[in-house]
Amino acid sequence: MGPMWWPRDPTINHQDVWSILASMVLIVLTVGIVALVIWRGGGATSWQRSRRPEDILRERYAKGELGRQQYLDALIDILKDRCIRGEIELDEYERRIDLLLEEPLKQRRRELERKE
Repeated sequence: MGPMWWPRDPTINHQDVWSILASMVLIVLTVGIVALVIWRGGGATSWQRSRRPEDILRERYAKGELGRQQYLDALIDILKDRCIRGEIELDEYERRIDLLLEEPLKQRRRELERKE
């Protein structure tokens, strides 16, 4: 006689029991791997979604994918969009635009002064 948990029905073959257990283990492993892939893939996607457009734009500018004027134009567009959606007030929008445009104006003035 085998252990108490072992089936006592003589029509059940021990190989059948082991194949059933092996199939169950295989199913559990497969489901676990699929869940892990979905979870890890979803984590990367949610991380990318949580990044602000300004951050992505800054990274692209830092990598040299965008020129200074392209960077400023895109940043102004992002600010316009945020103002239209009500995320920032008009005063805040104007203040940020002034700050963005102030540096290029100073640069242009210096260049003009050098030429004169």
